[in-house]
Amino acid sequence: MMALDKFGRSSNTEGVKRRRLDRCCEPSLPINEDGDYDFSNRKLSNVKLPTTKTDASTKGYVDNIMIPINRKVAKIEQKLGFITNNIESFHGRFKSFKEEVKIQQRKKNELFQSHENQLKKLTGLFEDVLEINGKIALLDTEMKSQLQNLKVSLQTDFTTYVGNNYSTLSDFVSEKLTQLDLRFQSLEQKFNEIFPNVVNLETSPTTDPI
Repeated sequence: MMALDKFGRSSNTEGVKRRRLDRCCEPSLPINEDGDYDFSNRKLSNVKLPTTKTDASTKGYVDNIMIPINRKVAKIEQKLGFITNNIESFHGRFKSFKEEVKIQQRKKNELFQSHENQLKKLTGLFEDVLEINGKIALLDTEMKSQLQNLKVSLQTDFTTYVGNNYSTLSDFVSEKLTQLDLRFQSLEQKFNEIFPNVVNLETSPTTDPI
């Protein structure tokens, strides 16, 4: 039997409150498996702009903000691509320039070494020329001395043999020619010692191929 209070109402208020609470808290939208409201196939209306971090926002609101930002980002990325291409192009030209500098430096060193070698050769040739000139001067002096001695000897010997018969004079001339030939052979040998150096001076290249 239901108990009544002094006003004639049922005293079973707990059940009444529970039923009222269940009715007022029934969701107008179904709940999905995750426990969130299921907004599928439903359109929200009268949604205000979000004002706090926890407020929801519509796609249109987000698009109005993100589309200009995305356009700016696209332009920045495009400019960044141009800058990257320019940097890569500059880097390639810089590497080529460094390689060219190395090549030119190597050529300069080779040219310097070649000139240095030529200078050494010219210095050696100059010293050889001085030495040869000295030898030629000595040879010239010796030849003049030999000719003078030969002249005096011929004059003296010829005076001695004057008046002798033809056979004796012929022997005299033959002997003197033999002596003269020996002297010239000696001078020729000395000259041949110098002559190859003179030939080398005339045939040696003055410059090296670069």
